[in-house]
Amino acid sequence: ISWSYIYIRKEYDGIADLIGQFRGGIYAMVSKKYDIAIKHVDIDVSASVFPAHIAHIHKYDARDPALLIIRRFYSAQDKLVEVSVSYYPPYEFQYSSRINLQR
Repeated sequence: ISWSYIYIRKEYDGIADLIGQFRGGIYAMVSKKYDIAIKHVDIDVSASVFPAHIAHIHKYDARDPALLIIRRFYSAQDKLVEVSVSYYPPYEFQYSSRINLQR
């Protein structure tokens, strides 16, 4: 689906052994293991190209377009918990959202 780099704070590196054992995001594992509530996620979506090594692995050209999504997960205390940097292949990803304008 995507190629992702996941960065977590050193104090949460105890989840490394859990990766791949449970469904869901890394932030959910950190939240559960360390009893941390994720308050909000900042998301940046932009056009990019595949880094050469990712393009090579997935048989894309390094000039092929990619969708780049960077997510920053913050705790209830506004402490940065995790950053994910994901590259999605062209024509295989759709991003949808809803904005409620009335309460």
